[in-house]
Amino acid sequence: MKFDFGSLKKRVGLFFGKVEKTDTNVNHGRHLITEKSTLRTLEAYRMARTNLFYSGNTADGGTVLGVTSAAPNDGKSLTCANLAISFAMSGKRVLIIDCDMRKPAQKTAFEVSSESGLSEFLAGVSAEPEFVETRYENLSLLASGRCPPKPAELLYSPRFAELMEKVRTMYDFVFIDLPPVGIISDATIVASQINAYVLVVRMKQSDYRAVQAAAESIEKVGGKIAGIMINDVEEKNGSYYYRGKHYGRYGRHYGRYYGRYYGKYDKYALNDAGANPASEETAPVSTEETAPVSTEREKNEN
Repeated sequence: MKFDFGSLKKRVGLFFGKVEKTDTNVNHGRHLITEKSTLRTLEAYRMARTNLFYSGNTADGGTVLGVTSAAPNDGKSLTCANLAISFAMSGKRVLIIDCDMRKPAQKTAFEVSSESGLSEFLAGVSAEPEFVETRYENLSLLASGRCPPKPAELLYSPRFAELMEKVRTMYDFVFIDLPPVGIISDATIVASQINAYVLVVRMKQSDYRAVQAAAESIEKVGGKIAGIMINDVEEKNGSYYYRGKHYGRYGRHYGRYYGRYYGKYDKYALNDAGANPASEETAPVSTEETAPVSTEREKNEN
């Protein structure tokens, strides 16, 4: 089914665009932006930063932005990381929380080490959350920690609200890398603690119905969608076109992934030594080159 910009634009006013070249089976850490990244890449994230800067701003502390997608492999973890880096480059105090406890990616991407993470704090194993400094100035990370059998239950814990209250006083912006909202409920469970969401979609893969359902799921729990980050946008003669004639079906793109990463909790159970052999596993992430997409052209996309 065609991706319908018109319908989504009625629901969400802001769109950000990205041009992406497929590069699977890699750690997305190699694609984190730096000061040496291309001008087009940096400007694209600066544009997104400008649009997001006042999204959900509150007078009682820092802004918390949740980054999610309708389905796996849409590039939400890399998008979350690069948005956070862009904000840190502007001089803001920024924290990334890897809340995708079933399939964490940020610890490996930033090449940091930590004794504990989000899951240990929420479960009461750690008295305090361990914020780790990254190689980027002004940017810290709270890793996901070892994946428990039922991560969603930990997010209902009062300790998550306690964590959010704490980080709002410590950081100007907090980016939460959330699991796909169309697969499991984790992303919507924490809606009351998030100022706004960024929804990441992938043009040549995302199913229109799945994206619409994801937006509706967020809104049903009172969530605000600050904008949509669009992957796989191809530039041609100054305009952007879809790459590919149609989008994947749920069974083709989501079924195998769901079973592999989100359906088999026993894979992530802690062993007798307290280790999680799958905690360092990362999903295939595409190489991303970013560029702004003009909202005036959205109605011409087909």
